[in-house]
Amino acid sequence: MIYNIVYSSRRSLCVSVSQENIITVRCPYGTPKAKIERFLYEKAGWIAKITLLNDRRNSKYAAVKNYSAILVRGEILPLTVGAKKNEICDTGVSVKNIKSVQKLFMDNFSSAFLQRVEEFCIKTSLYPTKISFRNYRSRWGCCNGRNEIIFNYKLFSLPEYIADYVIVHELCHILYHNHSQNFYNLMAQFYPDWRRIRRDLQEYNFITILY
Repeated sequence: MIYNIVYSSRRSLCVSVSQENIITVRCPYGTPKAKIERFLYEKAGWIAKITLLNDRRNSKYAAVKNYSAILVRGEILPLTVGAKKNEICDTGVSVKNIKSVQKLFMDNFSSAFLQRVEEFCIKTSLYPTKISFRNYRSRWGCCNGRNEIIFNYKLFSLPEYIADYVIVHELCHILYHNHSQNFYNLMAQFYPDWRRIRRDLQEYNFITILY
C-alpha cells in the first residue's frame, strides 16, 4: 500500500483517502513505522471500501472531470467548450470557455434558487441578513458571524433535493454557528433523513474543484 505520512503534534493516528485515492496517514512526531503499518492493517477494510467507491465515482463522472460533459441539476449533459455563445439546452451545454460556466449558471438558475431559499426561510423561520454566491473550491456554502449566507454557485450542478439540503443546512447555522448536537437536532426537525442526503452530497464533492 502506497501512502503519505504527515507528522505533527497530534496525539493519535488517523488516515484519510482523497477523491483520487491518495492515502494520507497523520500521526504524532516520532511514531514508529511499524505502528503506522499496524494501524493501516487494521483500517485496510475501510480503505478498500473507500477506494472502491472512489473508483466507481471517478469512472461514472470521468466525462465531467475532463470537461466533455457537465452536471446540470443532477443530469449529465454533453459540454462544448469553445462555442460562439454560452447556452444551455436539452441536448447539452455550450460555453465560450470554462470560466464562462459560472456566468451561465448564475444567469439561468440563480433567480429560481433564491426563490427556493425564500421558501425555506418561511418554512424554518430562519432569515439570513444577506445572500450571495461565490466560487468556493472546497465547500458548498457558508454562514458567517453576521448571518450572511454565501452559496457556492456549483450547487446548480446538484439534484434539487441535495441543493435543498444545503440551503437548510446553512439556514440552521443562523442559530448555531457550529456542528454541535443542537445544530443537528435542528436539522432533524426539517430533514429527518439528513444523514442519507449528506452521504449523497459527498458523491458530488469533486465538483467544487472544477470550473
